[in-house]
Amino acid sequence: MRTSGKLWIGKSVGEVIQGENSFDIIRYFLSFAVLVGHFRVITGIPYYFPMSSVDAVHGFFILSGFLVFYSYMRNPDIRHYTERRTRRILPPYVFIVTLCWMGGVLVSTLPVGEYLFSAQLWKYIVANYSFLNFIEPALPGCFQGEAVNGSLWTMKVEILLYITVPIVYYLMKKFRPFPVFIVIFIFSTLYNELFYYLNEKTGNEIFGILKRQV
Repeated sequence: MRTSGKLWIGKSVGEVIQGENSFDIIRYFLSFAVLVGHFRVITGIPYYFPMSSVDAVHGFFILSGFLVFYSYMRNPDIRHYTERRTRRILPPYVFIVTLCWMGGVLVSTLPVGEYLFSAQLWKYIVANYSFLNFIEPALPGCFQGEAVNGSLWTMKVEILLYITVPIVYYLMKKFRPFPVFIVIFIFSTLYNELFYYLNEKTGNEIFGILKRQV
């Protein structure tokens, strides 16, 4: 439904978001699921939890998408939307990446000079500031080559989803929501299955990366 050139959000949706809701408890549960999942991987201790860390991350994407899309529907101005997303994401992201590689000096097994002039360090800096954490997730001489902050891969996905919001909003206004949702669902499923098949068929991990990372 359209009202004054905008998609009708529905009074009930606005009341749920602005009033009392269960979003906080959902966030806490998803956060705890991620913590439990990572602890299980690090310690190697097998135990049961009703949700995997992967499913919890997907839950965060869904919850974030719901709130961000609702915000854009209320004020569909691309400049305003871009400024708000940039202010919300960029400063803390740059801070944490900087903190990681600078703090790496204190825990690296390499001498300070060798660490600072390592090609791996600069690859890490360029890749992570570019939101391409999967290219180089580790710092030289730190944590036996394990990822410093493996969760940073989600930021790339988050930004890609932010970019799709104005596009999906435009398509919803032009073709109505339901058919747009169906097309997105079908496309997403086909994309997932195609790259899964290519990864299994060729053994080339690049297809597995594209499946997971996009």
